[in-house]
Amino acid sequence: MVASGWLEVEERGVNGGRKRKVYHVLPAGREELRRWVVEPGSSGENNEAFMVKMRADAVIGPLGLRDELERLIRWHEERLAIYQSIEVRDFGQPTKTRAQRLQHQVLRKGISAEEDWLDWAREALELL
Repeated sequence: MVASGWLEVEERGVNGGRKRKVYHVLPAGREELRRWVVEPGSSGENNEAFMVKMRADAVIGPLGLRDELERLIRWHEERLAIYQSIEVRDFGQPTKTRAQRLQHQVLRKGISAEEDWLDWAREALELL
């Protein structure tokens, strides 16, 4: 990023001790960040990238993330619906083997994770 002209690095010594690097975002870096933030992701499987985009939105101003978040919400809603249909189809019987109980437990974690993400995303959408 330094070679691209997006950042500059300043080395600082702490009382003659260990040096640390402080990065400063240059105007070209801000523009590249703006470009990247509005670029849609490939799926909802990497939520960390969207968190970085939200952080950038908080730091350098509104960047138009609402469409991306709405797209991710739809992706997660579809995934949740698939998980819930699998649950009905595969785990609706009252008695299950140990293996089925373990598989169901894994699926329940996936359902819970999707529900939690969707709750968070709908709150975040109000802020955008």
